[in-house]
Amino acid sequence: APVAALATRGVDVAQWMLVAVAAGVVLRLLWLGIGFIRLRGIIATAAPDTSLDAIASELSTTLGTYARLTITEAIETPATVGVRRAIVLLPIRVLALPPAVQRAVIAHELMHVKRRDWLPTLAEEFWCAVLWFHPAARTVAERLALARETVVDEATILLTRDRRAYAEALLAFSNPQPHL
Repeated sequence: APVAALATRGVDVAQWMLVAVAAGVVLRLLWLGIGFIRLRGIIATAAPDTSLDAIASELSTTLGTYARLTITEAIETPATVGVRRAIVLLPIRVLALPPAVQRAVIAHELMHVKRRDWLPTLAEEFWCAVLWFHPAARTVAERLALARETVVDEATILLTRDRRAYAEALLAFSNPQPHL
């Protein structure tokens, strides 16, 4: 067998496998680092928009949490980053949505802030970087993310009491819009 032939020539297969796994971890962590650099750039260019202040203020008071709301052309769907100084990144097209849908979007993102969902998201990304070679690693992370989103979806509907607006919010961001 080929493995036995390598072993007889003094090549330690286990050592090579360990090097390959470690190299994969390093590459995945580098890729994650590049993502953080891109995220910092997006945050740096995102701008606040006062037209959403009333909705954000009302929801922040209700939820007992706060995040800086920003608008950016760099993303297709809303996202929340950070824990202590959380930032909600909203795509520019959220400004064209009806107020009830804007409220649902902001409520959803502030719910992530309240739950501190950025921490498990980061943990899952590191998990996937370290276990890149294991097929179940990404599957487990995706299922955890889906469970987290389901909980936030339900909490948002309970908070807003507007299933239709929330459904419209989900639909609004389900198909990414082409960049012009």
